[in-house]
Amino acid sequence: MSIVHAALPPTMKIADLKSETLPALKADVARDALDILAMDPPEIDVLTTDDFEICRPVKEKGKPTGAFETLDPFKSLRDSGITGWETLFLQFRDRESGKLFFSIN
Repeated sequence: MSIVHAALPPTMKIADLKSETLPALKADVARDALDILAMDPPEIDVLTTDDFEICRPVKEKGKPTGAFETLDPFKSLRDSGITGWETLFLQFRDRESGKLFFSIN
């Protein structure tokens, strides 16, 4: 799942970005909005900012490798090397194992 936040200051900490992202993940705004047959969106089991990480794709020679790098929550966007309009991704955590995964099923 990718995220878009407009006009974020480069000094913003990744932890603060996670805090701003959490309410959007918990919101029920997409229900019945995208499908004419009113299919429910997949459940995302997120209760706290510990349930997900903000990541960016690892690139080689400017092309994504399919791997993702978890961003340090204590660093700022600038210190993490995040540039304007860069796409960031969410990686969810399995509460039982503590492992990160991308599938939300």
